[in-house]
Amino acid sequence: MAVVMQPTADLPFCPRADRRSVVDDRDVSARSSGTTLNSRVIAIDDDHVHCLEAGPPAGPPIILLHGLATLGAEIMGAMAPTLAGRGYRVMAVDRPGYGGSSAWPYRANTPRRQAEWLGQVIDGLGVGPMTIMAHSSGAAVALWLAVLRPTAVLGLVLLSPFVRPTRPAPAPLLRLSVSPMIGPVVRRGVLPILAPVLGPLMMKTALGPDQDQGAPVDLPWRTLSQETAILAMAGELLGFNANMKAIANRLEEVQMPVLVVGGRKDRVIAVRDHVDWLATHLKQTRTAWLPRQGHLVHHGASETVARLMTEAGAIPSRMH
Repeated sequence: MAVVMQPTADLPFCPRADRRSVVDDRDVSARSSGTTLNSRVIAIDDDHVHCLEAGPPAGPPIILLHGLATLGAEIMGAMAPTLAGRGYRVMAVDRPGYGGSSAWPYRANTPRRQAEWLGQVIDGLGVGPMTIMAHSSGAAVALWLAVLRPTAVLGLVLLSPFVRPTRPAPAPLLRLSVSPMIGPVVRRGVLPILAPVLGPLMMKTALGPDQDQGAPVDLPWRTLSQETAILAMAGELLGFNANMKAIANRLEEVQMPVLVVGGRKDRVIAVRDHVDWLATHLKQTRTAWLPRQGHLVHHGASETVARLMTEAGAIPSRMH
C-alpha cells in the first residue's frame, strides 16, 4: 500500500441496567473562526482521500465521520473548535465519492466496504488507535470498523446513529438518479440545480426546533450534489440493510467504550429505534439524550458532546 500525504460537572448516567440519561444540553457550542483547518490529500494505492485536520499534532487523535448527503467539512466545522481547543488532534475525511475523495462503483459503497477503506486511511495517517466520532449513517461504518479492526479503535461516539435495518425511505429523486434511462439527467442536471435551495432547508429541518445554533447554510452545495456523491448515497442505502443485518450478531465482539448521543427532537430519523437496537446488541453502550436537540446534535451542543465523550471513557481526558 503506497501512502503519500500532501498539504492541501459529572455525567448523570442512570444505573448500569438502563445505561441512559437525559442530559442538560443548554451549552453554547464553540464556533471560533480562529480555528485553523489544514487540508490534506492522502493517497492510498490508486485512490485519494480528502482530509481536514485541526488541533495539536501530538494530541489524542479522533476521526470525524459525516453522514449521508454532507461532507467532512460539515461535522468538522461543528466539532473542531471545541475538540481542538481541548487539546485533541481532530481529523475529518470525505467518505468515498464525497467532496475531494475518490469514488467507487456505486454498488460497492456499502458500510462494510467503507470500514475497510477507513482502516486503510487510519494506517495512512499513521496515528495509531483513535476515537471515531460518527454521525447518522456514518455510525454504521464506525461499527463495522470496530468489528473488523478493533485494535485501531479506542472508543466510539455515535451521534444520532442510523444503524438499524430499516424499511427503505421513498427517496424518489435518489432512486431516479440511478435509473438506467433518466438517471444521468437527474444526477447531472436536476439535483445540482436543486441542491442550493433544498440543502439549507434540509439542514434546518435537521436542527431541533428549539436549537440555538443555526444550520450550516454556507456549505458547498454543488460539491455536495456532485454526481459521485449522488451515486455514493444511492449505493450506501442499497447495501445498508444487508450489511447491518450481517453485523448484528457480531456487535458483541465490540469491547471498547461506546457513547451514543441522541436528540429528543430529531425530525429526520426515528432515532430511538436505532438507539434501542444498539443498546440491545452492544455491551459497553452508554446513551445520553439531549432534550432540545434534533438530528444535528453536534451543531447545537458540541460542548456537551465533548464533555460526554470524555466522561464516558470514549476518549482520553485532554483538557486545555
